[in-house]
Amino acid sequence: YSSDDLTLTDLPNGDHTIVFSLVDGTHQPLDPAVTATVEFSTFDGTAECGDTVTYTQVDSNTYTLSVTAPAGQNVSVTVNGQLEAGYDYMTITDSAGNLVAEEVDGVFTDSVFEADGTMNITVYNDISYNYGDITFVFSCATSLANVTFTVNTSNIIGGVGPNGIYLGGGYFGGANGVAMLDDDGDGTWEVTVQMEPGVEGTYAFFNSPNDGNDWGSKEPITDLECTVPPYSDRPLPPIEGDMTIQHCFGSCESDGTCPATSDVTFSVNMSNYILGLGEGDVVYLNGSFAGWCGDCLPMSDDDGDGIWTITIPLTDGDYEYKFTVNGWTSQELWDGDGVVSCPENTDNGEFENRAFSVAGEDMTLPTVYWNLCIGEEPAVTHTVTFEVNTSAIVGGVGPNGIYAGGGVLGNAQALQLTDEDGDGVYVGSIELPEGTTGPYIFLNSPTDGGDWGAKEN
Repeated sequence: YSSDDLTLTDLPNGDHTIVFSLVDGTHQPLDPAVTATVEFSTFDGTAECGDTVTYTQVDSNTYTLSVTAPAGQNVSVTVNGQLEAGYDYMTITDSAGNLVAEEVDGVFTDSVFEADGTMNITVYNDISYNYGDITFVFSCATSLANVTFTVNTSNIIGGVGPNGIYLGGGYFGGANGVAMLDDDGDGTWEVTVQMEPGVEGTYAFFNSPNDGNDWGSKEPITDLECTVPPYSDRPLPPIEGDMTIQHCFGSCESDGTCPATSDVTFSVNMSNYILGLGEGDVVYLNGSFAGWCGDCLPMSDDDGDGIWTITIPLTDGDYEYKFTVNGWTSQELWDGDGVVSCPENTDNGEFENRAFSVAGEDMTLPTVYWNLCIGEEPAVTHTVTFEVNTSAIVGGVGPNGIYAGGGVLGNAQALQLTDEDGDGVYVGSIELPEGTTGPYIFLNSPTDGGDWGAKEN
């Protein structure tokens, strides 16, 4: 046998076993065999992503450890163990030699440190007491880009709602995906999110969504050149690193500004409104320019002459609109059959709405009567009396009484009927324009104008 030193090279990090066997003069194993087993571990101070390395602390020792991530990735280490506070300590630096953690000591419980590219760890033990093993668990992942989204809200009709502006849809999930802030009050909201380079997807901005499913709060960008199907969302640009993406709410500008606007005045004469406006009723403007929001554009009748007006700023373009009462409780209604009822309207075969275009200057649209064309006068009205026998109602008439409503009459509490003689037949009258056609229904004790659950079966 040889007593020369044995040198092994290029061993990988890890545990190793060598078995030595005595042989005879012809190099055949002895019988019985005579063997000796040596077990040992090697570590050259260089770990890899996914490795777990344990350092058993040694007095008066300096221990070094490094990990280099694949190109474009960062290194993260989770540390568990304890260093003698005030005597032993650890430093962690990144690929540029910048300190990630300087002279850290004490107890480490799932403590996480991160560095870009390469992480170098040095543990210094003095000559005094130490606390045994420290474990380092390494992982590597693609470095994330800090992407800042900004949106100018100066052109939002009616202003920003009470819930603020959100980034959502597509890549960011629901309508309330990521809350944005306007800390300086300049009308431009922003948020910075971390995203993986190369990620693809779509997004949009939302004005005061009530929850993640409030898609009605989405900016009105349908079919704009900066959107993509199927939902007319904005496509994410190539994410290659830290960047800022600027927007205008509801428009395609990409420099943080919004296009010039013109003031447009709308007015509607409500004197022919079938039900007559009650105290507390409000007329609203609804249109494509505000996402058919329902109650975000209240009109006013300050002089009480029955003509409700509103003026809003709009950019150049083609728009559709209609007038409604109490949000969507009652609305102007024409048949969506592909044939316009008014020459100035537009009809896509499903909905017919009023229409107009803005072309770089302020404009005042003609005052119209409720649900009538421009220049059209209300027809002669006739008194129509509705009667309904309620003897077949199981459980009887509810505490709120009987109403006629729906269809041409409007909401669930359009016309209250009475039974003055107690015979179970409820009666009520209303003035209707000559030529009025359409459906209606009776309702038992509706709690409000939207209580369609009270409708007769």
